[in-house]
Amino acid sequence: MRIAYFDCFSGVAGDMILGALVDAGVPLTVLKEAVAALDLPGLGIEARKVTRGGLAATKVDVLTGEPSGGTDPGLVDPARATRHGHAHGGAHLHRRLPDILESLHKSRLPAPTRERAAAIFTRLAAAEAAVHGSSPEAVHFHEVGARDAIADVVGAVAG
Repeated sequence: MRIAYFDCFSGVAGDMILGALVDAGVPLTVLKEAVAALDLPGLGIEARKVTRGGLAATKVDVLTGEPSGGTDPGLVDPARATRHGHAHGGAHLHRRLPDILESLHKSRLPAPTRERAAAIFTRLAAAEAAVHGSSPEAVHFHEVGARDAIADVVGAVAG
């Protein structure tokens, strides 16, 4: 097993991690196959070379297939979804840990990838629950539960 350490002194986004993995030698096909194995309609990734601040890098974009209205084909039963308004951005869909774990369980991901991704989301839910005084199962993920974030985690684990 190889281990990569990221020195994220000012944070890092999931797509930046995926781009760094490609630049470090992980074939883009590995990431594409992992995201495709989620079997979520419209979900995929693209990559291109960019230069930012004088530095060349690979920019990975996660294609969600989500219309701007916040509907989310294929990940969660709309009857079980939580949709409500917030001070941070209006009405949108939130997912709970069981929804994400179910999606991972139903996927065609190899067992080690599926289990590691599930462990990451379980840990995130535990941290959110501690902050909000609830249980991990009751946590409503915001950004972390978005389809692009799920693709970021699965791609990073696969890479």
